[in-house]
Amino acid sequence: MRCEHCAVGYMLSKRDPKALPLDLLLRRLEEVPIYVH
Repeated sequence: MRCEHCAVGYMLSKRDPKALPLDLLLRRLEEVPIYVH
């Protein structure tokens, strides 16, 4: 769910209308560089 300042309008939404496929999200997350200090 998103709060009103994160979404357009004031209604809470349990689902985004155009969700990305999970496999695409996971593949893209694997591309993010991890910096260890």
